Amino acid sequence: MSLPYVVLQYNDLQQLNFIQQGSTRLRVACFDLCPSLIVLGANSGTIYILDHDTLKLKHQIPTGNGSVVQLSISPDECHVAYALSNGSVEVFEVSTVMRFHVQ
Repeated sequence: MSLPYVVLQYNDLQQLNFIQQGSTRLRVACFDLCPSLIVLGANSGTIYILDHDTLKLKHQIPTGNGSVVQLSISPDECHVAYALSNGSVEVFEVSTVMRFHVQ
């Protein structure tokens, strides 16, 4: 049985402080995870890709107009599909985006 909850320890949450940089109104609206990545969609329209083991930010992708309302990592972990509040749906290839790592 699958439950709609994810449990993180408090010290894990402190590593996600990059989400609050510059705005106190920014919130994570959706997420998906796989063995190697965690992908977060924010109300700002940005998608954050994190390393699943370390929770370090690997990349952030501005999506354009609208909040990210839903996203999903493909079963083969090669693509991420996302939907925005303006009704648009797009897919990107993870390997293409990950060529440009956040340092």
